[in-house]
Amino acid sequence: MKKFIALVLAVLSVFCLALTGCQVDNSDDESTKTIEENDIPEGVTISAKGNEVYKGTKEGKTRLKISYANTGYGSLWLQVLSAHFVDENPEYWILLDGDPGLTDSVSTKLDTGINLSDVYFLLASNSLNYSRSGWLEDLAEVYNSKPDGEDRKTVYEKMPEKWQYHSWEPYLGEYKQYVYPWTESITGIAYNKGMFDKYGWEVPKTVKELVALCDKIKVDTKGEIAPFVYPGQVGGYFYMVYTWWLQSAGYDAIEEYFRFEDVEVFNPDKQPEKGKLEALEAFVSLFGPDVDYSLEGSLSKNHTEAQLSFLRGEAAMIPNASWMETEMKDDMPEGFQVRLMEAPYLDTARKNADGTYERYSMACSPDYAIIPSGATQKAAAKKFLSFISRDDMLLLFTKYAGTLRPFEYDVTPVWDELTEFTKSCIEVRKGATYWLETSRADMYTFGFTQCFLNTTNPFPSLINGPKAKGVTPEEFCLREYSYALENWSTWEETIARSKSK
Repeated sequence: MKKFIALVLAVLSVFCLALTGCQVDNSDDESTKTIEENDIPEGVTISAKGNEVYKGTKEGKTRLKISYANTGYGSLWLQVLSAHFVDENPEYWILLDGDPGLTDSVSTKLDTGINLSDVYFLLASNSLNYSRSGWLEDLAEVYNSKPDGEDRKTVYEKMPEKWQYHSWEPYLGEYKQYVYPWTESITGIAYNKGMFDKYGWEVPKTVKELVALCDKIKVDTKGEIAPFVYPGQVGGYFYMVYTWWLQSAGYDAIEEYFRFEDVEVFNPDKQPEKGKLEALEAFVSLFGPDVDYSLEGSLSKNHTEAQLSFLRGEAAMIPNASWMETEMKDDMPEGFQVRLMEAPYLDTARKNADGTYERYSMACSPDYAIIPSGATQKAAAKKFLSFISRDDMLLLFTKYAGTLRPFEYDVTPVWDELTEFTKSCIEVRKGATYWLETSRADMYTFGFTQCFLNTTNPFPSLINGPKAKGVTPEEFCLREYSYALENWSTWEETIARSKSK
């Protein structure tokens, strides 16, 4: 989801001359100049291109190669964490290999086993295929380590329960820990705060209020500003649909759905599928064929095009997540104010005993790190993953990536150093029940079931509607149920045969 971010080029060249505690070779690149002096240990060098990190010299030291998806959260966080790692482990130097297309190409790299990196930081993707193929190193040693000291928690104990569950993957009839969590993306609706202030628009609390706001935006701006723009080419970033589903069905019902123990989880007459239907109905009320709340051409825009339209003031809001500011910082107009709002509440949203809404924070699918079973420096790679789970390293990550990691830690020490957008993201996450799509059910791991049956992106069909060969929310959910009923017994038989071999 999080595509390419250009490295920062706009900092004055005199910056590094003032550095006394570190060496940054900036002869032909300025990508490291936004790293603050006190965040690089004394004696550590980050090369001009930002791809080599070492203390003193590289000579006679062991190389640790780390490849990463150089996308929404950029590379500064990894440069800073690498600098601290080599400071405390000077026997290593680190080669950083950033590639925006890494998530798509890593399968071939793992399969061939040629020129493997020691660590890969990947965007959300099906790691089950890699673990089943025997390509991944067991990370139990990382999860059992205590990065903050022997009297503190293990890496595993520091993680929320949902992420603990996600760490286990099947291989040869047993479950092992093959993936290590990278980011905890926070999703919602990004809005132009300066524009909201100018026109006196209030951040909506309910879906009804959001629909009313869309009408008001069109009236107040005489149709010159669209309420929404979205990146239709990459799924639209419509994470609020999943949050609405949680609001209606509740956490336990969604967990039941993703266990896929019975075909009736797809029955739209009852939860949890009923909640999905209500979420899709809310979606259609904002983006469907009978309303005109989105910037023309949104369905054909990619993530960059949609975000640029938002930054140019062509739309007041965009479905998005915590990576947006870092991803677009080079294109951010001077003085532009962006904030993240949580998904407004459905009419059917569940409430607590005191009448307040149950709050949910929906992640996009989880990003993760892996160590190839064929890596040459597996011990060092495990040491690095444990090291960056340390509380002080988690804080540095948040400071430079602009989002959280899926660990328990207090961001107060760096709060004043965060941007207002990052703060708004953390406020959306704070106190909410966090959920990410993950399942270890056979139906899911064998690829028969998923969040939406027969498609990973139902939104274009719902946006177009029946008149343009699309569907209504009710038709979509009924088709899911019918498809599941038709194929359920076949799926069960296939799984049983596979397990008996």
